[in-house]
Amino acid sequence: MSEFDRFSVRIPSGNLVQAGPVEIFQPPIIEPEDEIVSKELLREFKQMAPGSFKLIKSAWTEAVGYENTTAELFEVPELGITRTESAHEVMLGQLIMQTFVGEIPELVAMKPFDRAGDAAHELALSQYFSGPDRPTGFNTFNPLGICRLETTGQYGVITKYAHGTVSLDNIVWNPEYDDKSVVVTQALGKSALMLASMHAAGWTHGDAQIKNIFRSNQDEVFIADLESTRPFKQIKSRIGELDTFEVEASINHDLRALLESLDARSDEARDFTDGINVIFSLIYSSIVSSPQSMVPRELRKSPNDIAKLYQEITNR
Repeated sequence: MSEFDRFSVRIPSGNLVQAGPVEIFQPPIIEPEDEIVSKELLREFKQMAPGSFKLIKSAWTEAVGYENTTAELFEVPELGITRTESAHEVMLGQLIMQTFVGEIPELVAMKPFDRAGDAAHELALSQYFSGPDRPTGFNTFNPLGICRLETTGQYGVITKYAHGTVSLDNIVWNPEYDDKSVVVTQALGKSALMLASMHAAGWTHGDAQIKNIFRSNQDEVFIADLESTRPFKQIKSRIGELDTFEVEASINHDLRALLESLDARSDEARDFTDGINVIFSLIYSSIVSSPQSMVPRELRKSPNDIAKLYQEITNR
């Protein structure tokens, strides 16, 4: 049994997605001032043979030094029952490493990418945002490695399956809850906490939809889909200074994406105006206006700013 996930057991059911040789590697930890995808990391991805795996050394300490290790990746659709929308683009299942000391199983999520650069970006930021120096207020799923799919040639980023996490679309779109129920109010607060924490730490997400935000059974906030995420420090003008116009555009893009995703199902949409005014806007505004916030003062949104933005979205 693997020491890093005592809940993982070998699941005999499930469709075999891929089987192949394993290589252990250690991607570099990024610094926000640097390029997120280094040339070395991109080379690691591009040199992968279809049907093979590269697993992160620090995530698989039991496998370090093992030679002739292979792995099998199985899809287990039942693992996606608490991730209605977010599971559509991600395979959930089990990765089983075959080593000379026996099997090492791990429940995983695997997201495929057509381009090596996008997959490398996702893996690098997953490693950064799940590490000890990550910004506070949110987390992401622990990266375990990558694979190159034999069938399509796509690059799959493999992360650890987090037991008990629920994507917030399953709450805000659940017809059993009305828009003033406690669980919906909490979900709106969690989404505000995640996005505000990311902005206050100097990052924009790029695809901040409600389906990409998760709540754990310990009430932690998780964020997924990081291929468009970048730090303010990389949004520079031609003279090398922070381009506040583009930072503002990126912040507004995040806010619009998240607010629009609350009304993504037009025939089932409910009126979240009160909830946005009272919960989302207050939490978001208080965090981005804190003394430690990286958001420039002139770009910090007030509750009224967010209420107006939401009104524009719902009335257009």
